[in-house]
Amino acid sequence: MIKINDIDSYYGGKGSPGTYQSIINHIRPHKKLIIPFLGNCAVTRAIKKPAEGIIGIDRDINVINKWKNMNFSWITLLCEDGISYLKKLSRRNLSDTVIYCDPPYIMSTRSSYRNQYMHELDDSEYIQLLKIIKKLNCDVLISTYQNALYFCHLKDWNRITFNSTTRNGSREEVLYMNYTNEDGILHDYRFLGDSFRERERIQRKINRWVSRLQRLPAKERNAILISLKKI
Repeated sequence: MIKINDIDSYYGGKGSPGTYQSIINHIRPHKKLIIPFLGNCAVTRAIKKPAEGIIGIDRDINVINKWKNMNFSWITLLCEDGISYLKKLSRRNLSDTVIYCDPPYIMSTRSSYRNQYMHELDDSEYIQLLKIIKKLNCDVLISTYQNALYFCHLKDWNRITFNSTTRNGSREEVLYMNYTNEDGILHDYRFLGDSFRERERIQRKINRWVSRLQRLPAKERNAILISLKKI
């Protein structure tokens, strides 16, 4: 995964092993990805680049400038308020768009009750954010720690949990989504698996099947591939 100079240890950046992978494993196909709370977002740095690129938004000009210094041609960087940006999208057609929100953790869920970001959110801003994302007509995901505020406002959303490594040990992350994905269709399949060992096992299995297909006569291989598309 690409590193961002000086902000790799950014609080809540989702860069710990198994964290960004777990999130990417729930993101469906899309052409544009919007990240309203950019930070050093590991999902942005790791995911397969969408056809129409990524829009990264952060109120902290220092964060934006550090991303700009990396010269990522596929990312449009905006220094503005993520909640205000999302509010402008509430009436737009957002087909082929995914929005992944990773706002600051609610203060009461943190191991240290102190400011970690240049721009923190208060409860009224969290409520505003949650009301706005419920109105968006596209796939929306939002990360948090367990808390009653999110649970109350997003009780109808799909919800998964997984363990994440932090500076102070393991914490349970919660990922809310306004959709289900029973068909298992993803934008990026490279991180399948709930652990490093399982990801290795799945990748070995993929490599074996690809190798077998490549050794078949071309017509047989094509017949199998066409049959698989019908499943």
